[in-house]
Amino acid sequence: MKRLRFVIFVAFMITWVSGLGLAQNSENILNLPGVGQPTPSSGQTPGQLPTLDFSQSQPVTPSQQPSLPIPSTPQPGQIQILDPNQTQNQGQPIPAVWKKFNLKDVVGTMDQVGRGQIEYPENWQVIPDSFNRMVSLNEDASGLVSLRLYIISYVRYSNATDYVAAIVQMLSSTVSNIRVINKDEQNITNQAVASYGANETIARYELQGNFQGTEMTMCIETWVYSLYESNLGNAVIYWAPSSVYQQKYKDFFSRMMTSYKNSLK
Repeated sequence: MKRLRFVIFVAFMITWVSGLGLAQNSENILNLPGVGQPTPSSGQTPGQLPTLDFSQSQPVTPSQQPSLPIPSTPQPGQIQILDPNQTQNQGQPIPAVWKKFNLKDVVGTMDQVGRGQIEYPENWQVIPDSFNRMVSLNEDASGLVSLRLYIISYVRYSNATDYVAAIVQMLSSTVSNIRVINKDEQNITNQAVASYGANETIARYELQGNFQGTEMTMCIETWVYSLYESNLGNAVIYWAPSSVYQQKYKDFFSRMMTSYKNSLK
């Protein structure tokens, strides 16, 4: 039985990596469906969204729900190393030095599923949250340009679309007029994994909404691997004011996401 579990685990990690590759290039293959808010595909009352749960073990009751964004003060001792020859849209220098954050620093070295690393600009704030198994990476104390990574854990959602819907519900508590502008949903289950009764899905949603008078663009990327009654998944949310979102994606989010996905291979 232990050997069978090990074979299953190896199978889903292999197919997961291939799925991450698909998600990494999703900005080039996004479907363009009609605008509409994602809703759970099963197990929920019509018109309702599932609740969030990022607990380390298979969830029983909902955990504390964070909101977007959470302004915070800079960490003591942070050093800004900037390249004056590079500028962003708003004239701020782009950091020339990037650092790596090991997600084991959030969940602990003994955690069996939490893993990976992510690169980030050295002058960004790093805010780990062990309770919710996540880390926030903020450009500054305002939190208006940020990437939030929920580390791999057992979740209550059987597919990536349901996971997205839960995150949309979380965002709607602080962001008004949320609407989907692009989405890509894929079932990436291969035959070997399916033979064990497993299923893998990925989803990438781009949304827009208003936060305290600022029009924001947000991207949600989720992955869920389901086997019997257990669901293993993770999610990443990144956002910026719509006026600078594309530039922030080019300068920061693209490299951050690529580094994270590559660290899981």
